[in-house]
Amino acid sequence: MFAESERSSKIHLEDGLWFRVDADCNVDISKPKISWPKCANWMILSRGVEVKTSDSKPGDEPEDVFIVDGKPPLIQARIKTNGKDVAYGFLALKAQAYSAKGTVTDGKAWPVPCGIDEATEGAAPKVTPYPGFNKDCMPQSVDALRAAAAKGPAKGNDVVEWKWVRAETP
Repeated sequence: MFAESERSSKIHLEDGLWFRVDADCNVDISKPKISWPKCANWMILSRGVEVKTSDSKPGDEPEDVFIVDGKPPLIQARIKTNGKDVAYGFLALKAQAYSAKGTVTDGKAWPVPCGIDEATEGAAPKVTPYPGFNKDCMPQSVDALRAAAAKGPAKGNDVVEWKWVRAETP
């Protein structure tokens, strides 16, 4: 949806080790990540690229963290199935803290909802797409995507917080 020329020149995530805040996972971040419990999700970022994660497998390629300015800022993410690019997904980003040099060190992110989940008795929930989204939840325009992002997260538990821990390389 977004071209390289639309990449944010204002919003940058701090390079190094990040961890996902999880109330059900007690992590002593002062210790080396190798000693963290299995429930701890972490990633190492370098120049806007996720180079390693807690669930990285041999042969995994680095993932670009492609941030686009706007209200709210968006992250365009590739979604892979069986190692093939199949689509792009979008996350809204809310920066919560910055380093002295202006890079983000704490942020919340959530998937941009594509519609309204309608509960159906005894069946899987059905999504009624927002205007500008197709039945597969793909936005048909940047305006439709921005309007959906501005609505906020679909559910409170969709919001994930990531915090920078320290400078670290893989």
